[in-house]
Amino acid sequence: METLDENTVTNDTLIVNQEIKNYLLETAKWMKFLAILGFVGIGLMIIASLVMFAFGNNMSRSYEQPIPTYVLAILYLAGCLLYYFPIHYLYKTSILLKEGLIEGIQDDLISGFRYLKMHYKYIGISMIVVLSLYVLFFIIILILIIWKNNVYN
Repeated sequence: METLDENTVTNDTLIVNQEIKNYLLETAKWMKFLAILGFVGIGLMIIASLVMFAFGNNMSRSYEQPIPTYVLAILYLAGCLLYYFPIHYLYKTSILLKEGLIEGIQDDLISGFRYLKMHYKYIGISMIVVLSLYVLFFIIILILIIWKNNVYN
């Protein structure tokens, strides 16, 4: 069998030296900070949607909005739901990575990286959906422009 030094990877064994551990611990702190900011943002969005539900009729009448305020409030709540999952995954990653590295618990470290994978997978799928919607809207706008030019010519 091969001898292992600090930077050697063989089979299923990966050596995490102190430098890597320090980087991961610092990263976990920033993940937790960003996750907490995300939860605060979700809380503010929920408060804003509740204010829209409570006072929306008065606001929409005075400003003559084209979209009823309760529709905007529902969209805010839907945004909160969509935003919750990546923030939750990021928070779980930060907690599990820190516990796994400090206490030397392999299962926590594995779970932390699994949540990190889930976080980035969610973000990646979300970006695919958003970019697809951009392309769809662009195609619809082009069709409308072409149709409008053909109707008036």
